Amino acid sequence: MLSRLIWLLFFLSGVSGLIYEVLWGKYLSLVLGNTASAHTIVLATFLGGLALGYRFLGARADKCESPIYFYGCLELSIGLFGAATPKLFFLLTDAYVHLAKSQGADSFLPLSFRIILSVSIVLIPAVLMGGTLPALIRFAAFSPKPVGTAVSWLYFLNSAGAALGASLAGFVLIPTYGLGASIAVAAGLNIAIGITCLVLGKRQPNLRQTPSGNETPQKASVAFSSLQTGMVYAGMFLSGAAVLTYEIGWIRLLSLVLGSSGYSFALMLAAFIAGIALGSLLITSWIQPETDCYLLFGLAEVGIALTILLAMPFYERLPYFFFLMSDVINPTPMTFYIFQALKFMFCFLLMLLPTALIGMTLPLASQVVAPSRLRLGEKVGGVFSVNAMGNVVGAVLGGIFLLPLMGIKSMMEAGVFVNLAVGSVVIWTASSWDRKWRAAIPAVASLAFLSQVILMPDWDKRILSSGEFRRGKSKVPSWLSYAAYKERFKSEEILFHKDGSNATVTVMKFRSRYLALKVNGKTEATSGRDMPMQMLLAHIPLLLHRNPEQVFQVGWGSGVTAGSALRHPIKRLDVVEISPAVVETADYFRHLSGDAINDQRLHLHINDAKTWLRLTPRRYDVIASGPSNPWIAGVGNLFSVEFYREARSHLKEEGIMAQWFHIYEMTDETLQLVLRTFASVFEHVTLWEPLPGDILLVGSRLRHDPDFARLAEKVGRKPVKEDLERIRIGGVALLLGLQVASDATIRKMAGDGPLNRDFFPILEYEAPKAVFLDLNSRLILKHDERKQPANKRNLYLDRYLSTTSLSSEEWARLIQFQRLIRRQHSKSKRTRTR
Repeated sequence: MLSRLIWLLFFLSGVSGLIYEVLWGKYLSLVLGNTASAHTIVLATFLGGLALGYRFLGARADKCESPIYFYGCLELSIGLFGAATPKLFFLLTDAYVHLAKSQGADSFLPLSFRIILSVSIVLIPAVLMGGTLPALIRFAAFSPKPVGTAVSWLYFLNSAGAALGASLAGFVLIPTYGLGASIAVAAGLNIAIGITCLVLGKRQPNLRQTPSGNETPQKASVAFSSLQTGMVYAGMFLSGAAVLTYEIGWIRLLSLVLGSSGYSFALMLAAFIAGIALGSLLITSWIQPETDCYLLFGLAEVGIALTILLAMPFYERLPYFFFLMSDVINPTPMTFYIFQALKFMFCFLLMLLPTALIGMTLPLASQVVAPSRLRLGEKVGGVFSVNAMGNVVGAVLGGIFLLPLMGIKSMMEAGVFVNLAVGSVVIWTASSWDRKWRAAIPAVASLAFLSQVILMPDWDKRILSSGEFRRGKSKVPSWLSYAAYKERFKSEEILFHKDGSNATVTVMKFRSRYLALKVNGKTEATSGRDMPMQMLLAHIPLLLHRNPEQVFQVGWGSGVTAGSALRHPIKRLDVVEISPAVVETADYFRHLSGDAINDQRLHLHINDAKTWLRLTPRRYDVIASGPSNPWIAGVGNLFSVEFYREARSHLKEEGIMAQWFHIYEMTDETLQLVLRTFASVFEHVTLWEPLPGDILLVGSRLRHDPDFARLAEKVGRKPVKEDLERIRIGGVALLLGLQVASDATIRKMAGDGPLNRDFFPILEYEAPKAVFLDLNSRLILKHDERKQPANKRNLYLDRYLSTTSLSSEEWARLIQFQRLIRRQHSKSKRTRTR
């Protein structure tokens, strides 16, 4: 009965552990940014802390009298430290920002500052977490079962809890309660576990054991040599590195197929850990005293390699399989979570065989290095420690270096080579098999690897970058064959493709006519329909401002927005782009951006926009923010109260901020959230519609009543005039006709309700639901002031027309434009995504 209670507590400990990992990443991304390097630092710190805990606290577990009492102390300490995380975060953030500002935002922040902040918050509780498994191994090993069986059972419980924790964090805790309350839930869980185990450890004198040196070794039929033990340690380190490259590769690959939302990341992580948990459960009954666990360890390593090799030819078809699966779900609010469950199964089945084998390796390795109870915590902790250190190496090498250098496919093939090499050496040095078998399996596996690398063609990047997750309810029959499905992409041509450290970036040409920039399969810019939005994001705020000189822009995209900004007589344009690969595509859009990349006034920074803005001392006349859609994980922070306050503090007294947003794939309630959040920071707001489906919020401290004579002069400047005529805006009247609503109407539309905040990221978790429903918000159309009687409007166009006489040609163009607006308003409520 006692054992069952302890197992339940360890399962719950796994739940809280993954909640912490997710939440620490969220907290630190608010300061370090959402760059790959920042995420890698947090992950490496967490894994490194586990490695230290396994190693040093494992040895300490051997010396404690009561493993349950020691485990309770660890859990209680984790809970207390976790509860202090928010306070510690705020205290250390101020120190970090002060140090980082002293270096200036124009250069990459010193790596040491980021590591110090991450270590200060994550390392200590991660070390304590690393000590929990060895402590319970000491408790479990007093059963007559082999050590490996105890390890596999505990590893299963903790991993199963971790899979549940990843799902709870992503689907329940953060969307419902925010970061602060979620961390309190995890901390409360640890504190309850800790107190329970302290009480049990005190009340159970039979659990107080003698020092490990007095224990009798457990007899085993199979003895392992020091060479084999050393090979297991080396193999676990190398295998740990390979496993993290697989995890990175699968997450990037599945992001292309499922989308990059926070829900998708939670599902991917949960599916990966669930596969490991299943493998550790399956191996439990296989480990017996007479089992050659060394040989099984080698076979598992080869099996990991082979199962990935067998699956890799099908990875290209993942969008097709997702198309078949998603077409059976009718998108309604009630079916959203059913769809997420199907996505989980999609991920789980994709990774099932290799992750199950990965889950078997640690219990097998533990049985090899610790066949007896002597120094059990130290030995098992040592195996887990070297594996975690391998994870650290894999996270750093894979995420920062190998992925951009080799791409997803080649990086995963490199991991396969490592597992294959480890397994082959282990099998060859196993003594229980005939030599011909020990030679045959590595030889066959090596032949399979060479065949994969040499003969298998590269994946079709047109299909992988198709953005199938944004397709909406397809009109294509679900019984479509793969050959027919692939035929749909025959008119597309890949001009550029790179698996960058932050995202997979692709430039495609459609029907030999127009270009599209895609990031993780999602279209970010085109040379066709999106041109008005890209250009007016710069033109509208720059034309409304009296004399703009200093400009800040969020996101490079195709470079068109920067090119339009540089057509104005500004002195400096700072552009921050998070993905280096996006900037590498600049040459493909050079004819559209006016070669903006080489303009001397442009200063391009590769960084997270929020982090860079927080650290720069500069103040601007205009800030133009055009990030990606907020359903993408991490992007919602660029639509938060905190970001707008930061931006406002960097605006000069007469400064203007322009914020792009969209009404496609959007519900009225989510759009209200964005309007309400933006309007809560800026005293004066106007709303513009440069393009059907795209809107522009323009906010400022002071009310901007345009000087129409000066505005006409600015619009008439040759570079600006030529640029506006590319999108058929010939004059002030047509430009002002894009305004949809004034400040009072916007605040009426926004209504009362919650705001999107960094520590309660509502938008990040509501926006994916709107994508699933594939609806257009009708809120803007219902409140469009252009449709109201003239005496009830407060638009710039009405004031302009009252002071200016238009020519007959200008009137004709304006009337034609207004008819176009009315036609757009009469479109159906549902539209396909762009």
